[in-house]
Amino acid sequence: MSAEILSTIPITKEVAAVDDQIKILDEELAELEKRKEEIERQKDELGRARIAALAQTAPINRMLPELLARIFEYAANESEKEGIDVPLNLVLVSHLWRKVAMDTPRAWWRISIEVEDESSARPMTRRARAFLERSAATPIDVFMDVLSWNQSEDRPHLFKDMLDALEPNLSRCTRLICRLREESDSQLVLSRLAPNFGTMLKEFSVESRDSVRLPVPGMPHLEKLSLDDMGPRDGWTVDLLQNLRSLSLRYFKPIAFEPFLIALEAARDTLEELRLARCTLSFDS
Repeated sequence: MSAEILSTIPITKEVAAVDDQIKILDEELAELEKRKEEIERQKDELGRARIAALAQTAPINRMLPELLARIFEYAANESEKEGIDVPLNLVLVSHLWRKVAMDTPRAWWRISIEVEDESSARPMTRRARAFLERSAATPIDVFMDVLSWNQSEDRPHLFKDMLDALEPNLSRCTRLICRLREESDSQLVLSRLAPNFGTMLKEFSVESRDSVRLPVPGMPHLEKLSLDDMGPRDGWTVDLLQNLRSLSLRYFKPIAFEPFLIALEAARDTLEELRLARCTLSFDS
C-alpha cells in the first residue's frame, strides 16, 4: 500500500498508541547507541592506559638513559631516508623516550629540506631549524632539494630563509647535497654558503637545471666534489682540485682540456676517482 493511500486512512487511538510505543523504542535505541559509543571510548582509554602501564615495566624503559641514547644514535645512523625521520618518531613513543631523544644531539644530525611547492617551504624550514638547534654542536649532514619547486613571487624570500637557517651551522657540516632549480639558487648557495665551509666539510654536491657557470671558491678541505650541469666560470684550477679524492662531472660543456689536465696533474697524489658523464672537452688550436 502506497504512502499516499496510507496518509488518507484515519489514525485510530490504537494506531496512535502503537506509534507512541515505537517512538519510545527508537529513543531507547538512540540512548543505547550513545551509551555504546561512550563504553567504546572508555575501553579505548583503558587500552591506552594498559599499554602505558606495561611500557613502564618494559625492559627497554629500565635501561640507563645513556644506553638508550646510544641506541637512538645507532637508529638515526641507518639509511638516509629512514634515518631522517627516526628522531621525529622517537619523541612520540613515551615521555621518557621524548626526553632522552631531545637530549641526544646525534639523533638530529641529518638536516633535510625537501620542497616540491610553496606550501611545504615554511614547514620544512621550521623543521630544519628545530633539527639544527637540537643537534647542538654535533657534525651534521645537509640535504636540500628544491629541484621541483617552481618560481613564484615568494620563492626567493623563502629560499633565502632556508639559507639563513643553514649558514651559521656550516662550520660543522660534513656533507652538503644541493638539488637546485634556478640559476639564482646556485648563485646564492655559492655566495652565501661556500664562504662558510669549514674544515669538516668533506663532500659537496650541486645539481642544477640551468647549465650555470659561476665563480666557485677554493675548497681546500673538500675530498669529494660532484657537479651536475654546473661548473666554475673561470675554468678548473689547481685550488679547486688540490685535495680531492673524488670528482664527478655531468653535463658539463665544454671543459677546457689543457687547464683541466693541469689541475688533474696537480691532484694526482690524492685523486682516486674521476667520473665524467656527457661532458665535452674543448681543445685550443
